[in-house]
Amino acid sequence: MIRVPVSKGLLRLMVRLPAIRGELQIIHGRDQLIRDLTEAYEDAIETLAGLQSNPVSQRGLIHEYETICADIEEEIVRRCAAWRL
Repeated sequence: MIRVPVSKGLLRLMVRLPAIRGELQIIHGRDQLIRDLTEAYEDAIETLAGLQSNPVSQRGLIHEYETICADIEEEIVRRCAAWRL
C-alpha cells in the first residue's frame, strides 16, 4: 500500500464535509483525481483568504473563488459517491 501524505486541502475538506470524512480519507490514498482536487481546493482557499483581506476592491474575484471552492466540494462529494457504487 502506498502512503500518501495528508495535505492541508484534505484536512480542510474533512472539516468542511464531515459526512464523508472517513471515506474521503480512504479514497484520497487511492484516487489521484481526489488528490489533485484536494490540492486545487487548498490553492483556491488560500487565494480566497488573501482576497478577503481587501473585500471592497476584490468582490468579483471573491465571488469567483467562492464558486470555485463550492464546485470542488461538490466534485469531491460526487467522486466519493461514485466510489460507493
